[in-house]
Amino acid sequence: MEIKNLQTLKKVFKKVKTPIFGGAVFAFERLGPDNFIEDYKLLSLYNSTDTELIKKNLPVFCLEEVIGKRIRPRNSTSLLSHIKTQEYISKISGDKKVLILIYKSSYKLERLAKKKNWILAISQKKFGKSLLENKVKFREILEKIKVPVPPGEIVPLSFFYYKRLIDLEREYGLPFVLQHPTKGGGKGTFFIYNSKDFERAKQVLRREKPKRVIIAKYIKGASPSITGCVTRFGILSTRPQYQICDEPLLNKKPSRGGLFCGHDFSFAANFSKEILFQAKEIVDKVGRYFKKLGYKGIFGLDFVLEEKSQKLYVVECNPRLLATFPILTFVQLKNEEPPIIAFHLLEYLNFPYQINLKKINEQMWQKKQGSQMFFHSPWQKEVIFKEDFLAGTYQQKKGKIEFKKETWDPLEICSKSEYLFIDGLPQKGHILKRNQRIRIFTLKSVIAKDFKGVNKETKDFLKKTKNFIKSKIK
Repeated sequence: MEIKNLQTLKKVFKKVKTPIFGGAVFAFERLGPDNFIEDYKLLSLYNSTDTELIKKNLPVFCLEEVIGKRIRPRNSTSLLSHIKTQEYISKISGDKKVLILIYKSSYKLERLAKKKNWILAISQKKFGKSLLENKVKFREILEKIKVPVPPGEIVPLSFFYYKRLIDLEREYGLPFVLQHPTKGGGKGTFFIYNSKDFERAKQVLRREKPKRVIIAKYIKGASPSITGCVTRFGILSTRPQYQICDEPLLNKKPSRGGLFCGHDFSFAANFSKEILFQAKEIVDKVGRYFKKLGYKGIFGLDFVLEEKSQKLYVVECNPRLLATFPILTFVQLKNEEPPIIAFHLLEYLNFPYQINLKKINEQMWQKKQGSQMFFHSPWQKEVIFKEDFLAGTYQQKKGKIEFKKETWDPLEICSKSEYLFIDGLPQKGHILKRNQRIRIFTLKSVIAKDFKGVNKETKDFLKKTKNFIKSKIK
């Protein structure tokens, strides 16, 4: 059957007999497929006010609720390795093979999946930090297939034992960039503005002892990203979005290294045809190379867009599910596009379907509306909530944040004045750990015009958000 649009996609999934689960730390993180899969079920490690709300609409297994405590580490391996989770999956599926959508794989999970006859709908661990997530090895791949990377070179760690800052400044100018091959989340990229930055970066690199690192020119400009999907028919992708980086009101960790804080889909509607052409050409070229490696499904590319030339350079790859999800799925559904996550699932199901690649891509490259921000706890210690933090929409009124409507569904937002607070919201008595995050979704653009953090209106909202959350903690 050919998938032409969202309606025909739903018809294809009605024919799928394999039980499909979404597994995550909090239930919200694996939402989206429930809009086109009738019997979709969720597995969550921890409970929250939004998980309780989602349970009213969808089957949710919550491990914390079943065993009465939170276990660590905080990931899908902890969730799926537990006997209670396995018993629940067996109870639902019987002897059937099941498919489980997770964020990221591990060797332990892959061994478990083989033993339990599960399909893990995510790229294998071998594609991770040892290959595509490794910035050094990925840069070598990009150079091989002639994809633009920031001017620079790969050097051995010993390079920094004798190299002086003045020598590097002469060659690369200030600031320049140093990159650890496997450290992400703003921890492995260093922007070198002065000798203090240089010494701090060298200390980290010498402590971590990577064999090779990247040194490159600093490219001034925005940080777009794109989602691709390797399918049997070729490479699907969605319209690029801007990334929100280094916003202290969202994450107080000291960083000038591109610390990720969210996405702006609305502002990305302004991408020129030239930029969109570059992004499409790059994601197709990289995706085709991945396909030769045996990769399938979702992957993400992070760019830097040079301010003057408007040229896109690729800086890293995420060979897994991405932080855009599940919000990307919801903004696609709002456009009535067939979501890219659906094709990811069909590829791992090995289910027969047909598409016109060009026409599906045209739908996925429509302009999109909305922004998501990850608000990390600004407190330097764990804080306990004295009341439930209700999942739902909030508005700014008379200088305060006020609750409007209880909901977990981004598709229910109809006004740009609303903000949806979601994804792991603490219940009464629950602890918000240091730097733990809460997701905020809005229909409007939030990024600043210079791409340095968020705009003035959003800054004002986030300051009030901190005070609002503070009123709920002991």
